[in-house]
Amino acid sequence: MSVAWYPIYHIPYQRNVKDLSACFLTYHTISSAFQDHVLETMTYGSAASGKQNDHLDKKANTVSLSPFGLAANKIQGSLWTNPRTGDHKRMVSLFSAADSWLKQLGVQHHDFNYFITHPM
Repeated sequence: MSVAWYPIYHIPYQRNVKDLSACFLTYHTISSAFQDHVLETMTYGSAASGKQNDHLDKKANTVSLSPFGLAANKIQGSLWTNPRTGDHKRMVSLFSAADSWLKQLGVQHHDFNYFITHPM
């Protein structure tokens, strides 16, 4: 499953709304077996937080669909990534996973193709 994100305003309000021209595609699976594998291999998953199955909140009876892939366009400035963290490295890893997954499926995802042909 792919979700397109197009931010439309910033809370709290900032004068520079240019950063809000960014858009994102996140790729998620609804298969619990795949979710468990993704969480085990991610450095920011349950192993890093010390929690078991942190994507499943049994008390609230909800399931979090963590992304296994990501494509982004027009992300400029420090609003979307923090240069003092591993944000960029993680985004590159998630982009690579999305690209690989689409190639494995033989799918032409038009938004993804647009993002990679119109980098900003």
